[in-house]
Amino acid sequence: MACRIEGKKQALVASELGLSVKTVEVYVARALQQVRQHMKKAGLLVLTILFNAF
Repeated sequence: MACRIEGKKQALVASELGLSVKTVEVYVARALQQVRQHMKKAGLLVLTILFNAF
């Protein structure tokens, strides 16, 4: 996630880690997918709590 957090280019991250750019792209995409899934679950939890409170 250095690409997103530190603003590094994927090519630079790939070079630093000894990976191909495509591998970095895949890992970033998977990580973002995981973040989205967790955010959706957290959002649903908040909505459930709010609706159950009333």
